[in-house]
Amino acid sequence: MTSSEPLASVIVSAYNLGRFLPMALDSALVQDLDAPFEIIVVDDGSTDDTAAVAAAYGDRIRYVYQPNAGVGAAAERGLALAKGEYIAFLDADDEWPPDRLSRHIEALATSPHVGLVHGDMEIIDAGGGVIAPSFFASESIDAPEGRILGQLITQNSVSNGALMFRASLLPAILPIAVQECPPDWWIAVCVASVAEIRVLPGIFNRYRYHGSNMTLRAGSDRAEWRLRRMLACQRWMLSQLVDDPTITVDELTRAWLSLRQVLVALSLYQPGGAHALLGRRTEVARDWASLPAPGAGAPRSRALLAMQAADPLDGANAFDLELALQIERQIGPSSPPPPPLLAVLPPGDLCLCWLPEVLARPELLVGYATDDSAPILDPVVILAPRGSDEQQLARLFASDPRLAASPVDFHVIAEPVTTPARSLVAARARTLLSVEQHPAPYASIPAHGSVRR
Repeated sequence: MTSSEPLASVIVSAYNLGRFLPMALDSALVQDLDAPFEIIVVDDGSTDDTAAVAAAYGDRIRYVYQPNAGVGAAAERGLALAKGEYIAFLDADDEWPPDRLSRHIEALATSPHVGLVHGDMEIIDAGGGVIAPSFFASESIDAPEGRILGQLITQNSVSNGALMFRASLLPAILPIAVQECPPDWWIAVCVASVAEIRVLPGIFNRYRYHGSNMTLRAGSDRAEWRLRRMLACQRWMLSQLVDDPTITVDELTRAWLSLRQVLVALSLYQPGGAHALLGRRTEVARDWASLPAPGAGAPRSRALLAMQAADPLDGANAFDLELALQIERQIGPSSPPPPPLLAVLPPGDLCLCWLPEVLARPELLVGYATDDSAPILDPVVILAPRGSDEQQLARLFASDPRLAASPVDFHVIAEPVTTPARSLVAARARTLLSVEQHPAPYASIPAHGSVRR
């Protein structure tokens, strides 16, 4: 595993599970993958013999220790250290079948538009005996696949120990802004913002149930804790992801109902009800005049749902939201959503610009296309707001021989509207063709030399 860069990274988060850790590590070390891979054990402040167990494996694994910070922080630490092209998680109390890595890597390698794959799990007891042959069946999970962001903002169907994703998508995932959000749910929604998700047949993890698991069949003492995590996660999703055009008005409605149900359920644990649950309420400033009217594609309900996530106790906003959802459900969808970002974003470093600006200032494109200061110019990605007239750009290229004859690759893609998608595009951009000021995450990207000249 030290002779070359690893093809895959296996991240093992461990907290006081030293008694199970050897079975987890042994199942990872015997994978049938015919390529180097690395195993990173993140000890999240264990007080048992986890460190000694890991030390016995020597240089076959990489062990790092951090003070106890929770599963989100442990996952983030492992992701920051990973060097593989593909990344998988193995919980310290679980086990893998020997072909787990090879099956997932083959599926991703042959499906370039898919960003994450996952599958079913066996449920086993502390001794390894099978409790249930299918986690999906036991928990009544009908795992969707494809462009499933709309389903994921309401309920997670992806399990940590049975997923794998492309490391190239890490800019869309890191940092984990909501530490209360389960890492598998966070990763799934971020990947779903930029790529397809696929469910593979078969068992990919042996999930060990031993009475102190974080999620499975947790008792009533953990119910409030789980609801709080779900509320924090959903509020972030509904404020950052609802503009994605793949999310339907029915899925927006289900997401709103789910948020409301979580609030009601959590209020049962608070003597003062929901007001006590959310603490001192601060009303969110609203620009009502700028809200779009109800229409195809649910523009108004998307904006109102993001506002509701910021201030869940705003009853007037909730009323307007439900009215907008009813109207937009009758109007129906707008034009089909664009292809996923992973399918249209060219490889390598990029030069980024915006369609309205280059149409107003075509000299930006001409200056770049004729720049001879570098032997090779990065591909140019032109971000087009939804509904833009791209024919204007085609006419510009047809009318200017300098653009028509340029060896530069120009790509027009839909402007990203979610935080993960914007972060992925910004991470790939080395320069901008722009004279305007742009907000984060584009603010720190320098202008290309042809613009400065």
